[in-house]
Amino acid sequence: MPGPLNVNVGLTESPKKLKLNAVPPLLAEAVAKAAEEADKANKANAVNKAKSLLAGNAYSRSGLISALKSEGYNDTYATYGADNCGADWETQAVNKAKAYVKQTDYTRDALINKLKSDGFTDSQAAYGADNCGIDWEAKAAEEARKAAEEADKANKANAVNKAKSLL
Repeated sequence: MPGPLNVNVGLTESPKKLKLNAVPPLLAEAVAKAAEEADKANKANAVNKAKSLLAGNAYSRSGLISALKSEGYNDTYATYGADNCGADWETQAVNKAKAYVKQTDYTRDALINKLKSDGFTDSQAAYGADNCGIDWEAKAAEEARKAAEEADKANKANAVNKAKSLL
């Protein structure tokens, strides 16, 4: 009597990739069902992990996929998790922009570039920068006022030095 047939089904394998040649039909059916259940479980786990990651940090879609991959999910499940977690990527861009402007002083363009480097699209990055609570026009006006004030101080200092040299 032949020994038992060992069939290993990895949790990261897609049911479509399994080859069940020369396996009794009932066993093949059981293995296919187990693989399908493992696939469903992996997808559900990836979605739950994506939601958990988003609860603690803001991510772009590509950033979330990378985070899921670093958690051990393969590309298929990481992508599935990111695409099915219900994330609003514009809201994520706003949240990420708010976090950045708390840490560092950015211009609007620099913030957009930073968000794009995190994987946000052009439109998501612009939306994030425009909705993060910074009044970019007022900030630019204040920066211009400060620059003019500094230039005025420098001009006055130069005039005083010039006058002193003429004495």
